[in-house]
Amino acid sequence: MKRFAMAMLGLLAASGAARAEQIVINQAGHSLTASSIYLAQDLGFFAKQGLDVQFISNGSGMKSIVPLVSGSAQFCACIVFHPLQANHAGAADTRMIAGITIGFATKIVLHKDVAARLHLVPDMPLKDRVALLRGLKIGVTELSASTDQALRVVMMAYGLNPERDATIVSLGGLPNLLPALQNHQVDAVSGSPPVPEQLIQEGTAVLLVDPIHEHVGLLDTALFMAIAADKSYLASHRDVAERVVRAVAEGQSFLHDHKEKARQVLKEKEFPTMPQAGFDAAFDAQYPSYLATPVISRESVDAEVKITAQFLPGFKGTYETLVDPSFAAAKPQ
Repeated sequence: MKRFAMAMLGLLAASGAARAEQIVINQAGHSLTASSIYLAQDLGFFAKQGLDVQFISNGSGMKSIVPLVSGSAQFCACIVFHPLQANHAGAADTRMIAGITIGFATKIVLHKDVAARLHLVPDMPLKDRVALLRGLKIGVTELSASTDQALRVVMMAYGLNPERDATIVSLGGLPNLLPALQNHQVDAVSGSPPVPEQLIQEGTAVLLVDPIHEHVGLLDTALFMAIAADKSYLASHRDVAERVVRAVAEGQSFLHDHKEKARQVLKEKEFPTMPQAGFDAAFDAQYPSYLATPVISRESVDAEVKITAQFLPGFKGTYETLVDPSFAAAKPQ
């Protein structure tokens, strides 16, 4: 009888696994920005919703949206500019269904030797610090990626021309920023957590500009990362999309209600080889930008639209054409 019961439990488990909806979520790269999504995976919230989730990374910049456009991914944990860019180009008709973070958490850091040569001091006014970028070689993940956009917005806000006053170098991805600065291939990098914090913690770099905390332009109020999907997919797979949003919402709640436990899970499951001090600095820097719910505010989208219009002449997106708020508003189950 005991053997029969165990066999039945095994069959039930196998049956449950067979019913799990397999989906692919694409992201530009492994980053703390997506912490609530990682928690949804690591703590079983996706599985609770009957979802078998695979994460893939296709690179920064416009490359990050390719799997969603091609149909090889059903959802994208996107830097918001890229689905907007795809819509503007007529390559896709995407809708954002869940907000993840607000504000560009990107930091601009100088190699310590460059900082010393340029006489950077802690109490230097922001305008004077930005002026130090003139003539430097600055690494970003990809041209048009968020690291590139944040750098250009900062430079333009303080009278520099990004095309003329500095050399901006595409390094091909977030992990490449570390060795590029360490080995003096570039003078500075514009990067998102955990890279700038790790460079500072190890003594390679010095912070130059922290746009989200220094309120540069609209970089501190714009919607930065969101879950996006093709409009036609959402129409034909509404139940799946609702379950994705519910799982992410549970990850967001855990992140806000259990900060230290979330820190531990993320370090152990997602960033096990990163030095603890660097991870802690990156997590604490990113933490204020995490949304507590998947609801996307009109104000955050309006801010991102204004930033996007600086890079895509003629861009006309609005909250109504970019966001489907019904998924975040659906009642939990």
